[in-house]
Amino acid sequence: MEAGRTEAHHLAVVLNEAYSPSQPWSEQQVLTEMDSGATFMMGIYAEHPVAVLKMVPSGDQRVEFTDLGVLPIYRREGLARELMLEGINWCAIRSKTAITLDPGDRSELNSFFESLDFAAVDGRMTLRITS
Repeated sequence: MEAGRTEAHHLAVVLNEAYSPSQPWSEQQVLTEMDSGATFMMGIYAEHPVAVLKMVPSGDQRVEFTDLGVLPIYRREGLARELMLEGINWCAIRSKTAITLDPGDRSELNSFFESLDFAAVDGRMTLRITS
């Protein structure tokens, strides 16, 4: 589900719990990101937001997936995959040609991204979208 401004508080809560409390997200930071063009998608489970994917435009035809987080107690349930597929579909509907992401120092995630047809290119993962 694409998140709107009214869900900014929930997004900040999920981002904080899914990542590190040492670098907290605020509702205002989420709203600022939205104002700058970022799109957030929420994964919902039992009517509660439990996962988030942040997508940032990178030129006219490309999108960068910059943050993917699932609350710890909901990990290993397929929610990250579901959210990634929803994000890929969102990009395809909007005629985007490529999605990139940087797994950072978590190269163990490469197999997860490869299972979604991303390929390693110069230390980043890239998915070419064909119509």
